[in-house]
Amino acid sequence: MGHALMLIVENGVVSWPSGPLATVDQADAYAQARGWSDWAALTPERKSGAILDASTYVRASYRPPAKVSAAVEEQISEAVIEAARLSLTSPLIGGDKAAQAARKSVKAGSVAVEYETSSAESRSAARLALVAGLLRYAGVYAIGSGVNVRLAKS
Repeated sequence: MGHALMLIVENGVVSWPSGPLATVDQADAYAQARGWSDWAALTPERKSGAILDASTYVRASYRPPAKVSAAVEEQISEAVIEAARLSLTSPLIGGDKAAQAARKSVKAGSVAVEYETSSAESRSAARLALVAGLLRYAGVYAIGSGVNVRLAKS
């Protein structure tokens, strides 16, 4: 399984690399282990795009970890893969409203369709919570969460 994420360390300061934070190979192996048939059906280009979207989201929303190890990098890659899968069905940035279906209900003749936006939103929120949990486990915290003092001591 290709190891992509290489956090940059200069003068003891960790920063994000600019490219994808996981490889398609990593994502395919992670997805296969979890039986994600939706991921398996995607083209390599679509997978790469989703991983890039998720990587951008993580870089924009989270500070890099204070300490770097292979285990930390693997954990971050797994979080990015989870976020990449989520990005296929709902926007990562923009909150619940952005994830809502355009219409609450559609009526065509005698057929009416009610969109289950709330359940889709709660699934989306649950997956983002999983992404955040994986990142916290790797020592990566949301920008503005105020834990950098505690991290510096560890």
